[in-house]
Amino acid sequence: MLSHGNFLSFLAALVAHPDIQGWREDDSYLSFLPLPHVLERVVIVSMLYRGCFVAFYSGDMLKIKDDMEFIKPTILVAVPRLFNRIVENVQKTFSEATGMKGCLINNGV
Repeated sequence: MLSHGNFLSFLAALVAHPDIQGWREDDSYLSFLPLPHVLERVVIVSMLYRGCFVAFYSGDMLKIKDDMEFIKPTILVAVPRLFNRIVENVQKTFSEATGMKGCLINNGV
C-alpha cells in the first residue's frame, strides 16, 4: 500500500539526485499521464517542490502534439508506451517514403 510517507521518502531521494537538482523555476512540464499513475504523482510533486511550471494536456491524446507546441515543456517524463508509439509512427513514415527521400532513408544518408 502506498502512503504519504512513501511519496515523501521518494521525493527526498529524487530531489537529492544530481539530474533533478538541475530543475529550475523556469522549467515547465506537460502532464499527460493519468493522475492516479504513481509516476505522474511523483513527477508533479517533484515539479511543484522545485517551483517548476506544470501544465495539463487538453485531454485529447490526438492533440498532444499541439499541446506540446503550445506549452513547450523543458522536461518530459513518459512511459515506454508513448515512446514506442513515436518510434512506430516514425518507422511507418520512413517505410512509406519513396523516390529520393526513400533512397536517402534506406541508405542512412
